[in-house]
Amino acid sequence: IGHGAEIDICAYWKRVLLWDYVYFHESWTELEGLPYTGKYQQQLTDLVKRAHKAGLKVILYTGAVISEFAEETFHYLDECAVEPLAVGYWRTATEPQLCYYHSLTGQWQNMMLYKLDKLIREYDIDGLYFDGSFCPPEDKNRWHGAGYSDEKGNLQFTTPIFGYRQWAQRLRKMVDEIKPGFQLDVHVAGILPASMSYADSLWTGEQYLMIADAFHGGVLQKCFTLDAFRANCTGRQFSLHADYLTYPKKKQWRLDNAQTFSLLHGIPIREEQDIKLTRALLQVGLDIFSPDWRPYYLNGKELETSSPDVKLSYFKGKNGQWLIIVANLGNTEGVFDVKFKAPIPNMPIGQSMRSVEDGKFLGKFDGSLKIPLAPWKPVIILTE
Repeated sequence: IGHGAEIDICAYWKRVLLWDYVYFHESWTELEGLPYTGKYQQQLTDLVKRAHKAGLKVILYTGAVISEFAEETFHYLDECAVEPLAVGYWRTATEPQLCYYHSLTGQWQNMMLYKLDKLIREYDIDGLYFDGSFCPPEDKNRWHGAGYSDEKGNLQFTTPIFGYRQWAQRLRKMVDEIKPGFQLDVHVAGILPASMSYADSLWTGEQYLMIADAFHGGVLQKCFTLDAFRANCTGRQFSLHADYLTYPKKKQWRLDNAQTFSLLHGIPIREEQDIKLTRALLQVGLDIFSPDWRPYYLNGKELETSSPDVKLSYFKGKNGQWLIIVANLGNTEGVFDVKFKAPIPNMPIGQSMRSVEDGKFLGKFDGSLKIPLAPWKPVIILTE
């Protein structure tokens, strides 16, 4: 937010990188998890105005923890903290601080809704990004009704599923009244709670890469299967599918590793999706809820492959173009054959095939592919 007027960074994000939204992580506020800022008021106001002028929408971060330095923490920690009290995050990048898990239930829920209402009205933001704060925590804090005593008098955990559903429901109603079209974007891993039915979008993925990096030498397939990805990230359970997340800064959290899983399901990669791939997805109008999207698990009877490790998904796009994603899920590099058993409607016979990554000509499409594939590095092809 410190860019000078000589660089219209918002216009660059929109026109060159093809972004629709700007997601602003935690550093928009000096106090982690508290939805207001005293230090960056003018900068945030300027950013939102410049983004809106460029046609971008702004989504701000809030999380499942609150700063040790907030006045609210001093006054209300006993009431709002998850117990046993635990540090959920140590913020180090800006304004270092310890942060405690809190429960969005009871009177604290009212407090947070009040502050979010004020934030939206004051800065005209377009959405909120919830990092874990749609997920009810295991908790023993009797102040807000969590926990119970067992037959021996020992305090045990409860999980406020209905309290968090109420939180999401109230939040949805509030933002729709303030600003129709407001985006509730949820970051969560694994189990998807009842509160998700009030969300607009979902992203997940980093957790599996962490597990792979910590325990499996960065080999994602040792802790995650295609079926698990389908269950976690696709479908109509909430009338939305997941976006997938990876970070380029970690040695093992490679983009290829994540894309091999995600793109076979038509799921984009957040943060690191290549501009060329974005353009290709927009060019064909990818829609994974369309009958024109044929993922690998639906086209098995249409295709023959020289190896069961090779999977192919495709989309029949606008203007007769096809987008084809093919990947080798094995551990051996090679040249593999993929062939359609019979012609299918709108097959782009005779069209040129080009690699989306480097634009390389891959031959004319004749219903089959003979393609070199490295392990866990997807090849994305666009016909033309």
